[in-house]
Amino acid sequence: MAQRNIRRRDQSVRTTTYSQSGHSQTGERHPSGQHRRGSASVRQRGSTQMRQRRTSVPAQKKRRRKRRRRRFNWKWLIFVLCIAALLGGLGYLETIIFQTKQITVTGNVHTPEQDILDWMGSDKYAGNSLYVLWRYNREDVQLPPSVQSVRVTLKSPGKVQVQVKEKTLAGRIDYDGAFLYFDKDGTASLKSDDVIDGVTYIEGMEINAEKVKMGKKIPAADDKIFGQITELTALLRKNSLIPDRLTCSGSNLAVTFGAVQVMLGVGNYEEKIAQVPPVLQKLSEQYAGQAGVLHLENYQTSDTSIRFVPDTQ
Repeated sequence: MAQRNIRRRDQSVRTTTYSQSGHSQTGERHPSGQHRRGSASVRQRGSTQMRQRRTSVPAQKKRRRKRRRRRFNWKWLIFVLCIAALLGGLGYLETIIFQTKQITVTGNVHTPEQDILDWMGSDKYAGNSLYVLWRYNREDVQLPPSVQSVRVTLKSPGKVQVQVKEKTLAGRIDYDGAFLYFDKDGTASLKSDDVIDGVTYIEGMEINAEKVKMGKKIPAADDKIFGQITELTALLRKNSLIPDRLTCSGSNLAVTFGAVQVMLGVGNYEEKIAQVPPVLQKLSEQYAGQAGVLHLENYQTSDTSIRFVPDTQ
């Protein structure tokens, strides 16, 4: 019995332990009551050390990032201050060097130079030549009424040259003690006491003089009259005809050459104007200096004759 008890005490008892991962591991239980853990306990200690390493590495990285951010912020601040100082210096030099000291206007024939200078001078930033170069080369710039386009260049930092292209004037009428010139669209373009060669004088046009504004369409009783005048004046230039005046009577138009008035009526102007040069030539040969009226209101290409009514007075 004694030997059997001793053998039972010496015999190690197999026990089961559980690792942290939840899997059972088998170890030996000694008489003293302690477990001898095998490879499972080694893996458990290894995993604990790895978790400690994993928790310590991110903390070190965060500290490094904070130190880098502090250094980077200082560099960025210095860079921004340098750029601001550079821009401030350039702005100061730009205000000194690019001051508009002289403006030269070229290409203007009918538009007074002072009108161009006043137009540009009305802009409070026109004292800077770089601004003038940028602003007045844009397509959306509001031009003077008689100007079709401008081109601005710099001859030097302080000298500006303005190349002007004026509108083609379609006619002139009496207005407020002077002549009011208008373009092909009927826009009031220029008011002047001067007679501009090649621009037809228009009489008989009914307008509302109180509502006339420069740069705006002339308020005429017949809004279509400007289209008729533009078409007729273009045909006159094409046939090298320069009338003394063009007369409006409602929608009916007439042109006067010396003592002869040519009644044109409404429409079909191209065929009618083509007959004017040869007829005027025959009248000068057969009725030299004879005043009268040439009727082309109802002219057709099939007509074999044109009626001329001499003035008996």
